[in-house]
This record gives sequence, structure tokens and C-alpha cells, in this order.
Amino acid sequence: MFWWGPLWAYVCTVAAGVLSEDQESNGFFNGGQYVKAEQAREIARRLDRALRDGEVGRHVKRCRGRRFEEQLVRDFKNFCRNCGGFYIW
Repeated sequence: MFWWGPLWAYVCTVAAGVLSEDQESNGFFNGGQYVKAEQAREIARRLDRALRDGEVGRHVKRCRGRRFEEQLVRDFKNFCRNCGGFYIW
């Protein structure tokens, strides 16, 4: 999934302080990093805010051609809101 890296990097920026440094760095690899339910819900809240205020759209323009799309952020936001925690495999 070539889109995961750019999406995860953006999540780590938007959700600064929500995840530990280990979670952030381990999230780039398929090693089974776990994100707790409350962390996932906070990620969803922050992504929702970034979508509403236009930050995601601005980031899409800055990425130019890299696999980062607003719809991916919307889908991941919805996943985080409803997942109850997740592993990165």
C-alpha cells in the first residue's frame, strides 16, 4: 500500500502528542503496532478538524502527485472513529 506512508506521516503530524514516539515510528512498518481505542478516537477528532478547516486540502496540494488524497483521510477518520483500536499489520 503505497498510500500508507504519506497518510501515516500526516496522521502523526495532525495527532502530535496522541501517539507515543514508538507508535509513530512503528506505524510505518507492518509489525503489529497497536493503537488504543481512545487514541484512535482522538485521531479521528483531529482529522475531522483538519478536514473541516481545509488543512487536508492544503496538504494534498503540497504533496503534488504523492499518494495522498482527501478521501483517504476521510476513510481513515471514519475507520478510527469506529474501530475500537487497531493493529498495523
